[in-house]
Amino acid sequence: MIFYVAVNQKGFRQVCKTQAEAKTIDKDFIQLDIPTDKDGLRDAVQELLTLVDAAVAQQSQEAEIKPQRPQIEPQALPPVQTPLQFREMVENQWQNQPLAWRIDLMMQTAEECRKAVPWPPKSQPDV
Repeated sequence: MIFYVAVNQKGFRQVCKTQAEAKTIDKDFIQLDIPTDKDGLRDAVQELLTLVDAAVAQQSQEAEIKPQRPQIEPQALPPVQTPLQFREMVENQWQNQPLAWRIDLMMQTAEECRKAVPWPPKSQPDV
């Protein structure tokens, strides 16, 4: 039995029954002959399963060898000349950060201040 394999716009392969159907999806389709007798069909399916298993095994080996880590490139800050320019730079950087990050940083700062200043204040000895 003959089928036609075309690659759609999303990059996925699609099996078509006719050449006309395949041409509407991809002009560079390929022909796939699948045997209809039981032994031939079994061999064709076994070949496909072997290819899939080999691809999965290769991906798992590559994942074990190369752990995926995000690459973060450091960015140089522009030189600061005056205290006013420094303050403007810090405020601009602060405003560009996500709100959740800013809230977390403010909470950490408040906690550090709470630890630095004991509360309630120690009573002063009477003189």
